[in-house]
Amino acid sequence: MRQLMMRYEGGALPVSENKGYAVRNYAAADHDGMLQALVPLTLKLYSDDELCSVIIRHSGVRPESVFVAVEDGRVIGTATGYTHESDGTRPADDGGTLHMVSALPEASGRGVGRAVCTAVVNYLLSIGCKYIDLTTDDFRKSAIVTYTRLGFRPFIDDGDMQERWAKLAAELALPELIKEAYRI
Repeated sequence: MRQLMMRYEGGALPVSENKGYAVRNYAAADHDGMLQALVPLTLKLYSDDELCSVIIRHSGVRPESVFVAVEDGRVIGTATGYTHESDGTRPADDGGTLHMVSALPEASGRGVGRAVCTAVVNYLLSIGCKYIDLTTDDFRKSAIVTYTRLGFRPFIDDGDMQERWAKLAAELALPELIKEAYRI
């Protein structure tokens, strides 16, 4: 089943005060902590090669586009952004992608996901991206709520996506998911 798609075309997002943690760019010393922070998303511990191919060396990723939330020296969340470079499968354009958003379960409810997403969105906008997209899954309901609160809206390109988003809108009591969706 295809992943759900969402899109953001707004301006810079306000940065909220973080509760006991800081958001900053990824550094090599964060490597092991980032692997742990990705487990709730990937449902496994990534290998070094997987981390590099999916994030660190992904087409369009720059060192300053990988963010971590850190509390007491420990990575508790992460998100990455990349620009739409020509990679042989699609042409370059003026967009960016919010990618690999994850937080440890003990960070739940503290705004960690929102904070790392905000950092990525604001970075991508600052370097000239005109829109930002993302993919997610139907079962990632708390992530969908976070993305919606940030201003992302569904990108609906066929009847299956319409049905899936309508179901989620009803389950989450978020009618804006359908009313404000991008449709092609």
